[in-house]
Amino acid sequence: VYRNLRRGAENRGYFELAGTFFHREMVMNRNKSPLFSFARFLSKLEDLVTGYGERPSRVLRFAALLIVSYALAYSLVGIHGDGHEVILDSARTLAENLGDFGRCLYYSIVTFTTLGYGDFIPVKPLARFFAATEALVGAFSMSLFIVVFVRKRMR
Repeated sequence: VYRNLRRGAENRGYFELAGTFFHREMVMNRNKSPLFSFARFLSKLEDLVTGYGERPSRVLRFAALLIVSYALAYSLVGIHGDGHEVILDSARTLAENLGDFGRCLYYSIVTFTTLGYGDFIPVKPLARFFAATEALVGAFSMSLFIVVFVRKRMR
């Protein structure tokens, strides 16, 4: 049903409406998959992250969630910068811990965008692993946003 509605909307030049029907078509296809199948999981992930290529704002939300998650990980594992280790510590005040979280958030943004200024350094192996994976996921996410954005605007 949604496929026919999408095709009809495309033929009449209603591309925004066609995008909505395409999204519903893909949701219906996902619902036909076995409940705990890998294909259904991947389809749901694609819907959450990109809205099946129809929602660039979801990619931006995904990127923001990743940046904040990695910042939290860095603040728990620790990075070096500003002449000391930047890490959450229960012996420090809330203001100091919030300042360090802000530094970790800054480091996460710089790593996600692969700028890498070098003012903060992941010293521990786990922090290095986080930095490497964030850089890879960040580059992929920015590319994904461009693809979804251009796909949406080309119509």
